[in-house]
Formats: sequence, structure tokens, C-alpha cells
Amino acid sequence: MSDLKFSEKTKFSVICNLLERIEKQKSKDQKVDSMRQFIASFREQSKNQQDDTFYPILRLLLPTLERERGPYGIKEHTLAKMYIRILGLPKEGKDAQKLLNYRAPKASVKSTGDFAEVAYWVLRSRFENTQKLSVFDVNNHLDNIATKHASHDPRGVDNELHAMLLNLSPEEQKWLIRIILKDITMGLSQNKILYLYHPDAVDLFDVSNDLRKVCTMLKDPKVRLHEIEIEMFQPFKPMLSQRCDIQEVDKDINSADHYYVETKFDGERFQIHCNDGEYKYFSRNGYDYTNTYGANSSNGVLTPKIARNLRDVRSMILDGEMMCWHKSRKCFTTKGMNIDVKYIKDADANQACFVVFDILYLNGTVLTNKTYIERVTLLEKHVKPEEGIFMISNRTKVTTGEEIMDRLNQAIADCEEGIVVKNPYSVYKPNSRKAGWYKIKPEYTEGLMVELDLLVIGGYYGEGRRRGLVSQFLVGVADPNKNEAGEPRAFYSVGRVGSGYSDEELSEVDKKLQGNWKRVSSHHMPTMVEWTKEKPDVWIEPKSSIILQIKATEVVPSDAFKVGYTLRFPRVQKVRHDKSWYDCLTLEEFTRLRESNCGKLTTSYATKLASADSKKQFKRPKKILTVDEQFQSKRSKPSEISSNIFKDLELCILTGHQLLSKSELESKVVENGGLIVQHPGASTYCVLAADKNSIRARNVIELNKYNVVKTSWIIECIEKHKLVKLCPHHFLAMTPETSEKVSEEYDEYGDSYGTRITIDRLKELMQIDPANSETLSISQMSNLDKQLFNDGNPFAVFRGCSAYFQDGADEVSRYAEKLNLSIAKEVFKFYGGSQHDSVSKNTTHVVYSSKSHVPDNLLSRSRLILVSSNWIFDCQSSKKRLPESTYR
Repeated sequence: MSDLKFSEKTKFSVICNLLERIEKQKSKDQKVDSMRQFIASFREQSKNQQDDTFYPILRLLLPTLERERGPYGIKEHTLAKMYIRILGLPKEGKDAQKLLNYRAPKASVKSTGDFAEVAYWVLRSRFENTQKLSVFDVNNHLDNIATKHASHDPRGVDNELHAMLLNLSPEEQKWLIRIILKDITMGLSQNKILYLYHPDAVDLFDVSNDLRKVCTMLKDPKVRLHEIEIEMFQPFKPMLSQRCDIQEVDKDINSADHYYVETKFDGERFQIHCNDGEYKYFSRNGYDYTNTYGANSSNGVLTPKIARNLRDVRSMILDGEMMCWHKSRKCFTTKGMNIDVKYIKDADANQACFVVFDILYLNGTVLTNKTYIERVTLLEKHVKPEEGIFMISNRTKVTTGEEIMDRLNQAIADCEEGIVVKNPYSVYKPNSRKAGWYKIKPEYTEGLMVELDLLVIGGYYGEGRRRGLVSQFLVGVADPNKNEAGEPRAFYSVGRVGSGYSDEELSEVDKKLQGNWKRVSSHHMPTMVEWTKEKPDVWIEPKSSIILQIKATEVVPSDAFKVGYTLRFPRVQKVRHDKSWYDCLTLEEFTRLRESNCGKLTTSYATKLASADSKKQFKRPKKILTVDEQFQSKRSKPSEISSNIFKDLELCILTGHQLLSKSELESKVVENGGLIVQHPGASTYCVLAADKNSIRARNVIELNKYNVVKTSWIIECIEKHKLVKLCPHHFLAMTPETSEKVSEEYDEYGDSYGTRITIDRLKELMQIDPANSETLSISQMSNLDKQLFNDGNPFAVFRGCSAYFQDGADEVSRYAEKLNLSIAKEVFKFYGGSQHDSVSKNTTHVVYSSKSHVPDNLLSRSRLILVSSNWIFDCQSSKKRLPESTYR
């Protein structure tokens, strides 16, 4: 037993018990201690096994960060149907409806919106408390599910799930469901778990996107990873751009004597790795697309073309944007361009084009410590551009804010997404958003974007803290044609919006619309409201609804909505209480907006910088109270600043740290570009203290005006050589404003943490609506059988058959024949057939137990197929539909 790895000898129930315990603990410190003790226990048990790593455990604790295992193709509705089938639940029964409609609010049910919790309460009394599977077994099953899903084997996926569920307790199944749905919620952030494993784990994962690498390289918490290099064929999170308002450009961008402006491309961020003729393609989130673009110069849609345009290159890593190039129009086909959808999807009209804007590795040398201008010089030397295939992003040198504004206006005129401004002296910092790159888009500036007044026509139940509440809305435009009363005849769906409002504003909208929502039913459609694929959970009569003012970046093609288009990145600006329900945007107005500017919703050009006002252009710098020079060390002088970690940040340090005194901490801040004050003021970034015990710290906390942060944050910033983002565990106290922001960013689902939700994740959430599944017709189910099973569905061999069962046995053999026919009837229905009590125009088969007793009036009907019950039993055994001719 001692030779077994930790994952092989550890039951899956141990992990589930850990997660359950952490979820129930109220104190953050208790949660942290539980996870820390578990990790310490693992290290103690595996210290004598060199090849044993924490990876099998960590990939279960952090399923959203898993990159090695492919997608499962399983959602809540799939699991609900499986449990209904395994448990033999009546589809219209109470428990089956709980699983299928887990999002719908129920009185006094805390689990509403949490499928795993709903499933647990349904399973609790039906499954034994068996705990047979180890961590290794569960990972093996999940690997098999991902493999079978990738090979389009739904039956194999079903078998793997079935095998797991029958060998797990209800509590284990609850956590397995959350792992499969990648929805672990226990009150500890992903970054916190990584940090508890190793202080450098977050940084390493940021540049590698590889949990296995984190567990392999950082086995010993005492050994620090001081320098993390970008490695060949290992995906990393790319450097990001800081958001900037064009009106504030002179304030935000002023640390260099000149900058370079590039186009903000509207494609997918990609990195290309090349070594001795072997290529790898990785997306922004670390997914491998090499099979699509080509592993070498002899295959793929892009690699052969890129290979011929490299000069003196043995190995390299390029950072850029994967775009779609329209061959005949000689331009990029972005998501919002006013081009017919059929042309966008036409492979003959379009081709992949990689636009490169940075080089990070060349012929065995990492280039990230070189300046931006040095890197692009090397890029232009070793890469030969080719139009529409392999292009280098054009750069324009600028020296003033007005020149940057002119470049933005040119981008608006060219229907581009925006611009990126880059500091020529900046080095490349993976996953950093404050390293010298700035993105400027029209939507970042007030007054440059169209604001759309759209009517709420449907709603969707939320999840997490918004479960049971209609928190997202289906919005629509009005038909320009009026009825006799001068009101729109209909409203057509145009988009789904779920952001831009606070919990208080959402609660206000909910109170106004409460009582007017109606459940969506496949048997009844509202007369004035029309939608297509994107169906809401509930709908509302237009006369009882409200208008939302919505801002979005552009209009893009979509067949999910009635108008054939939808809004990209929509968010609610405000509720238009001043407008009547019929005063919303019309379809005619929406079409005019879409056609006027290539789908972009920009209304005007930027015309003024904030600093252009002569009264505000020159401002006397604030006099800031600092540590007197006699109390500063020599290294504290501004002329001898060693780095810019705390550049221009004003900090107030109340007490020292166990490692450094107060004066030593202040010296460290000044050495790294920060400003020190002894009393906090309006410009103070935060107040720092070791804990809440000191009198000064308690007094500042009672004011409730400043964010009070642990002094350990300063040491962490210095050790990591960067300004570490403030997370909840750094704070001793927060202002109400900060607390509100943190509660929004660090919700119980853990999918914020300072990063906006991705398009892929949004699509995943919006993809399926298990609460409103439609009943498919026989023909639709037959088509589905053909798509899923090439040789026919072995569980629906009688699909499309409608049978009448003729009981004509004599008195002597009546009981045996009747029983035989009764069994045949149940088998027929179980395998997809329809049974009728009499012969009708829809009847296709007559099934009998003895041919001699079939009435003459049935024998004379040529359209009916008469077969014995043996045909049904033989079809059941062979798992396919056999020819009826031999059974007549």
C-alpha cells in the first residue's frame, strides 16, 4: 500500500469531505487552514515518492483551470435526463421536475439554481452511502468521458457516467457534478488555493496555463521560483492592455517621450511556437489549435504559408491576433462588418490570417526583457509579411495626446474596434495589464456610442446570489407597422442583456415586473412577442413591460434572435421610466443604425481632451506630507529609486511587519517609486497595518473612509517584482465602495477575480436552457437518431412504428398467448414504438400471437404490415429493426 501514489490510495470521498467542510465553514481563516492542512498532509504522505504530485487532486479542486483534459460535453440537462432514466422517475413526477427545472424558484428552497444541490436532495434517499472510487478512478473516468466525447461516442460517455454514479455516495455525486460542470463553490478563490500550494503557483500558472507544470516544478514550498521564463511549446497568458478613456489620455499616458499606436484587432488572440520546423498554436486561454493550422510546413491551413515567410529562424514564439481575411474584398472580416453571413462562413471567400505584433523568443533566446521597440525591430528583420496570410501590425509614432485622438478618430472612420498605444521602452510581462500597453475604444468615452431603447420581452432566472430571481432579460425592437390604436403590432427579439446594473437596481426592476411574468410553454406563444432559438424562461406582455437604455459596441449577425442580428457586449445604462412601452426602438431604426457604420454603434468622433481646457492644462502639484528627509535612508531619495512597483502610489503605513519595522517598510516603498504620508488623505491609495490590534489601526477602521491593508502586501509586491492586485485576503477593512466592488468580483462561483467574463464562458452559460426543453416530434427524433447513431438507435428500434396488438387466441392457449402479447406490447413501447387500442389511419403494424386468429378485415388491408410477436423479441435481441417479411 505504501508504494501506491497518493491519488491511488486516497478515496474520492476524502476530497468531497474536504470540500463539504470548507463550504460550511463561515470564517475565511478556517477555510484557509483546512486547505493548508490538507496540502501539508499530502506532502507528508508523498515525500518519499519522487514521481507523486498534487496534480490529480488539484485538477479536481480547480476544474476551470484544467487544460490537459478536453471538454465533457455534459450540461445540467444531460445529467437530469440520466438520473431520471437511472432512477426510473416519472417524467412529470415531482423529483424529475426538480431536476429538469432546477433554476425555477421554489418557496423556501435554498438550492434553487444549484443543480448539484438539487440532485443531492433527490438522490439522498435513493443511493447507498457507498464510497468505492479513489481519486485515481475518478480522474480515469473523467479522462475517458472527455476522450469519448471528442470521438463522438455518446453511448460511451453514458456508460462512463453510469459506472461512476453507481459507485458514489449522494454527497460524492454532488461534488462530482460540480467538477463536471466546472462549478466548484466553497468560498476559496482559485488564486488562493494555488497560493496555499505554493507562493509562486499563481505566477507560474499565469505564464504557463498548466496545472501539471505547477505541481511538478513547485513541489517544495520552501524553494521559490524567482524567475519564470517563457518556454517553447508551453502556452502562457499574453500581456494585456490597460483600458484608457481618450479624454484622459494625457493624464494616463505620459511616462515616455513618445509612443506607438497600433490597430486594436477584432479577432482571437493567438501565439505561435516554432522549433526546428515543428509548430504549435495556442489560444489566449491555452487551448491547442495545432491540428487546425498545421504542425509543420507540409500540413494545415496556415503553417506552410508562414514557414515560407521566415528568415534565419530556428525557433521563435510570436504573439498576435488570428483574423479572417476576405479574399476578394482584400480586408479583414470582423464580427460586426456589414457583409452577408453566408460570405463570412464561406471558406472559398475567406482565409485565416495571422497578424503578429510581438516576438518573445528567437533562436533559443527569451526576448521578454528587451524593450518593445527592440522586439519589433527583431520581428521585422526575421518575418516577411504576406498580405492576407501573415501580416505585421502597422505602427504609428505619436508624441502628443492630440495625435492619439486623431488616430482613434481614424479607427472610428475605418469601422475598426479601436487602437492600442504602446510604450516603446516597455518589457513584455505575461498576464499583466499595467505594463505599458493601453487600449482605447470609443465605448470607453461617454457620448461616443449609440444608446438603444429596447423593450423587455422575456427573462432568465439567475444563478449564485441571484438564483430564483429574473436577472437577465431578452430585449426586442418594435415592428414599425401600427395597429388601429397606433401601437406596434409586434416586438422582435434582438439580444440578451445581464450586466450594467447593481443588485439594488435589479431588485427595483424585479418589483416593478413581479406578477407579470408568464412561463414559456411550447403549446402557447404570445401574440405580440416573437423570438427564435434564444428562448427565455419567462415572458411578459409588452403593455406590462419596461424599456431599458442599453449601450453596446456593435451589431453582429446571429440567427439566435428574430431580427437576424444581435448586440455585442450589451450592458444596461438605466431604466427609462420616462418612456411608455411602445416608445422603444423600431426594427426600421435598428436596421438604419446597423447599416450606417458597418455595424459599429459609434455616433461621433472624439473632439476634446480633458487637458485641452487652458484652465486645467497646468495644475500645481499637491503638497503631500512625507517622511522627513532626516528619517529617510539614503536609498529613499527619489533620484535613487530602484524600481517603479509603487509608482505614484500614496501609502500610509501605521505599523510594521514581523519581518520589517515601520521605517524599513516606508524605505522599501520609497525605493520602489511610492510616496509615504503619515496621515491618510483623499489621495491615499490605502492604509497599511500588521493587524487590527493597534489603536491607530482601529481608529482608521472606525472612520470607514479608507481601505486598510495588511503590511504583508508590500513584502509580497517586492518579492514578486510587481504591484500585486489587492484581493480580499489582503484587506483588514474596506470602504463601502470597495466592499461592493469586491462582492461583485469575488462571488461564490469564482469566475471574476478581476477579469471580465469571456465570450466563450458567456456562450456556454447561454447555450442551453434545461428548464424549457421542447417535446420533439417523431420525425425530429428520427433525424436525431441518424445524427447520433450511424447504424440506427439501438434503444429506439421501433421509432416511427405505430402498432395495434391483436389478441385472438383460443380459450385453451389464451393465457400463454395473452401473456406473450402483453410482454411484446411493453417491449415495443420501451423501444420507441407507439401502441394504439384500435386500428386507425396512422397504424403501420398489426402484431398477433397466432396468424389464424387475425380477423379477415385486417388481412384485407394492404397498407398494414402483419407480423407475429416474435418479430418484436428478435428485434430487441439484435438491437436493430429486422425485415418484417419473414414474420408475416
